[in-house]
Amino acid sequence: DWWGQIRETPFNGFHLIFSELIGSFGCNELMPEVLAPLAKFQNTFDECIWIPQSLDCYIAPVHSPSIWSMSNDIESNISVPIISDFLYLSNPVKVWSFDYTNPQFETFSREFQGGIEFTEDSILHGFAGHFKAVLFPGIELDNLPQIPKSWDSPQSKSNSWLPIYMHSKEQLVIPKCHKMEIKFARESNEHTLSYSWVTGKYNGSFTFNLW
Repeated sequence: DWWGQIRETPFNGFHLIFSELIGSFGCNELMPEVLAPLAKFQNTFDECIWIPQSLDCYIAPVHSPSIWSMSNDIESNISVPIISDFLYLSNPVKVWSFDYTNPQFETFSREFQGGIEFTEDSILHGFAGHFKAVLFPGIELDNLPQIPKSWDSPQSKSNSWLPIYMHSKEQLVIPKCHKMEIKFARESNEHTLSYSWVTGKYNGSFTFNLW
């Protein structure tokens, strides 16, 4: 038996690597960074099974005056609201992935650049972060919402796994049929993890200390 830092494991290999560090946004609980020291064991046995086998991260623009106001009051850029009364303004967009079937951990940073289309006049209060994980071939887990959404909590395969909320300090008025260009980034180094986004009118960021 052994208990300690995963980076200091005394074992020479593993048949099964299982992690439950899936955050509301998928990668916000540092699963890629935590599992990195185990990548060297991928080929120590003929079959080293990773669970989950892949992790996809999504963002979706949301409207929620109550959560936006609360986040302004506590000066919080990121949170997991207990009551996710989001109005989703478009379908979630996949921003990046992590693949554990053949893990390559040269970098944990990711970047997405693309457009989000709005079909109605909207007021943007921030973004909801979601995930989809393939635990094993044919077995998936996600907290993706069903679109279109009203003020109800998202309904998914894991209803209790609430989405993360990424706060916009300003309310952005988005006209109907507008396509908003956005750059969304995950920056990871030895000490910190940060997320940032830039649109034509606003930019925001939030940072975690790793260790």
